[in-house]
Amino acid sequence: MLTIFHALAMPNLGKGKPVAFDLTVVSPLTDENLKAAGEIDVVSSAELAKRERYGDNCRDRGWGFVPLAVDSYGRWGAEAHLHFAKFASRLAVRTKVSQSVALSSFY
Repeated sequence: MLTIFHALAMPNLGKGKPVAFDLTVVSPLTDENLKAAGEIDVVSSAELAKRERYGDNCRDRGWGFVPLAVDSYGRWGAEAHLHFAKFASRLAVRTKVSQSVALSSFY
């Protein structure tokens, strides 16, 4: 698992408290993942691992925590999809473009 950056805190996105976003790129072609032969979802596993590793620390600081996991083929995790949709909604209003145009800019 390769972490591009982690704990990028953004104020006022999570119910008035800062939110830390942890971007992780994971390859389904590592030895460990290949041995599982498709039995595991590497993106969901990466999200869970990041949440277990950093979630409590962020909560203790009063922050929200969002793991943004993507595989090397461009498949994003469920949490990324959820937050990208929220960002796109705000971006669409602010820039006066459609929700789908705004959302495509995140992917």
